[in-house]
Amino acid sequence: MNEDEGLREEMRKAVADFLRAEADPARRRTAMDSDDGYDRSLFERGVTELGLGGLTVPEACGGLGLGFAEAAVVIEEFGRAVVPSPVPDTLVAATVLAEAGEPAQAVLRRLATDPVAIAVAGLAGPVGVDGGRLHGTARAVPHGARADLVLVLGEDGGVYLVSPAEPGVTRTAHWALDHTRRLADVEFSHVPAKRLAPGDDLARRLVDLVRIAIAVESAAAASACLEATVAYLKVREQFGRPIGSFQALKHRCADLAVAVHGALATARYAVRCAASGAATDSSGDDVATVAAIAKTVCTDTLMSVAADCLQLHGGVGFTFEHDVHLYLKRGKANQVLAGRNAQLRATLAAKL
Repeated sequence: MNEDEGLREEMRKAVADFLRAEADPARRRTAMDSDDGYDRSLFERGVTELGLGGLTVPEACGGLGLGFAEAAVVIEEFGRAVVPSPVPDTLVAATVLAEAGEPAQAVLRRLATDPVAIAVAGLAGPVGVDGGRLHGTARAVPHGARADLVLVLGEDGGVYLVSPAEPGVTRTAHWALDHTRRLADVEFSHVPAKRLAPGDDLARRLVDLVRIAIAVESAAAASACLEATVAYLKVREQFGRPIGSFQALKHRCADLAVAVHGALATARYAVRCAASGAATDSSGDDVATVAAIAKTVCTDTLMSVAADCLQLHGGVGFTFEHDVHLYLKRGKANQVLAGRNAQLRATLAAKL
């Protein structure tokens, strides 16, 4: 293990310990039902105590100057615990803002010191742009109703940073299938906005990182769901013995473990590709292709693993009180976010 890998493992342990202590199932459900849809105090403590807000902010702006590989470690742990939180979206946005350079320096300095939640809008369809003003509605924006800032994908290929306090911005929250990720429609009525960079490279980078982040959290969630299920099978008894000792269930869990490890490897490979800065990987695939593959593989894996784990839990798995349905709903929602998997497969097939 080299120095960078050692740092990431220390970060992973610190974030996991923090979430284990502060985001237990009872607090998670309280956060889900709150007006914000997440625990704002937990978010603020993550920023102030763990320094998550400034993780990818350049040192010149007061941040830690780390990269997307380190951000992915944090996203993975939030995915494992299916925590309702804007932290993953904020880390992706901060990474892109850091790459935007000078136009984003003011907000980067805020991220390094203050708890600023950022939502990414326009993933379900870019927002209209006319003379430097945004118009139209961004649908299904994760945590869009309560975010402090919104990073918007424009139909002209630009990325725009908008304060929801600007006149002309209207936000409408919606209950979604995934109760751990509150969605919102964000309407822009000729809102002046700051374009962060010329061309469309930054927009494509933002979409790629969002898809890889979804892949990372999905693979981690699938792993956590399977671990919890195996633990349950070891203590649930039938005919005087743990049901996990039955060969049929062992084989089923082994098949799920193979799928989970495949998803974890796929997600981590995508992170390495995105963090390397190289235009293509060793196979000649660009990051957009790798991100689309990772997103489809990992979200499909979470969906299928969570569905099987629900069955393996028996009747208790079907109750709202049990957490397994949170993984199932996160899997279904992630299949749709940032490009439906069927659409991504069609795009990938067209490249063959």
